[in-house]
Amino acid sequence: MTVSNVTFLIDSHQVIALFGQANHAVFFDCRSEDILRVPFPLGLALIVAESGKERALTSGEYNLRREETHAAARALGVPALRDVTSADLERRSDLPDLIRRRAAHVVGENERVWRAVKLLEAGDGIGFGRLMNESHESSRQNFDNSTPELDLLVSSAAKLPGVLGARLTGAGFGGAIVVLCERSEAQSNATELSQRYFAATRLPTLPFVCRVADGAV
Repeated sequence: MTVSNVTFLIDSHQVIALFGQANHAVFFDCRSEDILRVPFPLGLALIVAESGKERALTSGEYNLRREETHAAARALGVPALRDVTSADLERRSDLPDLIRRRAAHVVGENERVWRAVKLLEAGDGIGFGRLMNESHESSRQNFDNSTPELDLLVSSAAKLPGVLGARLTGAGFGGAIVVLCERSEAQSNATELSQRYFAATRLPTLPFVCRVADGAV
């Protein structure tokens, strides 16, 4: 998850290369620069599946979301949306709907990150999977950075045996999803997901099962 000032299973390759550890996720707080290695359940695996649609970041939507979240922070009188809680948002009925939805996504993602750390520390893969599902639904409804292809991949993955959760990964607007599932089902699920997606879209995807490994350094 990538969130405002806090990142979990982040795209920051340099941090992962330096601090990655086998069978551990990496939590990185971009404000304090604190780093925490969180045990990843040994019986679970991650599948990455490309949508076949390149990320459309040059269309301006990515920068627009940045402007909208900054506008939300200004409206709430805080330096960044990580300084806001869901309870704070509930008390602000004066926010325009668009700004509220953008803020709700970022605030919710931050809160899901902190909950995810606790769940993984407790070995609760089922709870962690639920957070992934919540994250994708918020991307779809509040942040508008999903696509029909990403939504189809997520909904298709949810129907496969042993799948606990799925969400878009990275900035959205195309790209890929990541799926959490039982390791014993991972390879067969990757194959089945590819076949179902191609049958529905005629777009090729070659999902691959990831291994939570040591960093490159």
